[in-house]
Amino acid sequence: EDYQPKPYQATLEHVLAMIPPDAAVLCPTPMSAHFANQPRVLSAYSLLVIDKKPEQLTDYDFIILDGNWRNYEAIGQVQLVKLFNENPPLQQRFRTVLHEDNVYVLQQVR
Repeated sequence: EDYQPKPYQATLEHVLAMIPPDAAVLCPTPMSAHFANQPRVLSAYSLLVIDKKPEQLTDYDFIILDGNWRNYEAIGQVQLVKLFNENPPLQQRFRTVLHEDNVYVLQQVR
């Protein structure tokens, strides 16, 4: 079952194609291998739950959220959304560049 394409597979492939190779990416854990050659890649779970360093969000050019991903580690995405909702200055630092099939891509405004 893990190896079957997801109904929103085309959206995930679109996300992969839109991220520049030199961008730092915060993404769901299942996507991290796709960004292994990026200068920086980490999951929201690692940043917010394990490391507890929300101030490092601005170290990333792109943040990818997959609302379809149902796993314990997805709790990091929930904390990330809560952090954005409670922090208007952080909201101004990122803009939504994709919202499709419950997948979101945020890009840092520089």
